[in-house]
Amino acid sequence: MNSDFFNHIKQAISEDRINSYGQDGATELVILSRYLWNIAICQALYSPLQMAEIALRNAANQAFTGQYGIDWYDKAPLLALHQTQIGNAKSKIAKQGKAITLSRVVEELHFGFWVSFFNKSNSNNPLTLALLKNDFKHCLRNERNIRFQNNRWNLVRNLRNCVFHHERIIHWKDLARQHNLLIETIGWISPELQEMAQRLDCFAETYSAGIDPWKEKIRNHWPNTKDNN
Repeated sequence: MNSDFFNHIKQAISEDRINSYGQDGATELVILSRYLWNIAICQALYSPLQMAEIALRNAANQAFTGQYGIDWYDKAPLLALHQTQIGNAKSKIAKQGKAITLSRVVEELHFGFWVSFFNKSNSNNPLTLALLKNDFKHCLRNERNIRFQNNRWNLVRNLRNCVFHHERIIHWKDLARQHNLLIETIGWISPELQEMAQRLDCFAETYSAGIDPWKEKIRNHWPNTKDNN
């Protein structure tokens, strides 16, 4: 491919980020193809990750509301960290000149807030117990426990953070497995949402195609008299 074009791309994206795709001494063509393939894979994962996050958030909110009412965030037995996060969320809403409502507080809280209810420190929290009992009915009984859920949701959270922060994931050996677990996790809360995620899913096709389609695109749009592969 055109080396001048590649160097401009490297400057725009950052040398460190681009170089992470060529640590094995790969050519410029392969490096950029890997980068584009990584983007495509992250794009394919975005939809199910979004569904998993929203499903957990809403399931938790429903369970907590059932226990303590629509102002559960003021009444429920929460850890100090949770109280701080809720306080920050309410302050942000207030600074925007908006009324503090349940839906706004829920939307403002980060994914980590909801996942943290599966930590060991919340093993006897009535909020966590209500969540597992009422909203994970489609999960196997022996998987409906703090330890298992903590491991799974932190796996989803790590994948989500890497995808949403544009990190390199194509080198993960278990990426296909993580995708399958992600789809399974959605089904624990809502089989209907899982079905929609599966209908929209294009991960397997994108992942199995590898970098060859991207190499072809680069060759077609930015050719060089001395092509490298």
